[in-house]
Amino acid sequence: WPLGAAMVFSTILVFLLALAALLAARRAAGLVRV
Repeated sequence: WPLGAAMVFSTILVFLLALAALLAARRAAGLVRV
């Protein structure tokens, strides 16, 4: 793979992981509130 493609892929992967973590935290917070 070219270095650029690897960087883009890793960046998207990290973004998706962060988004999933944020959604999980929100869901956990919602459950705790209820």
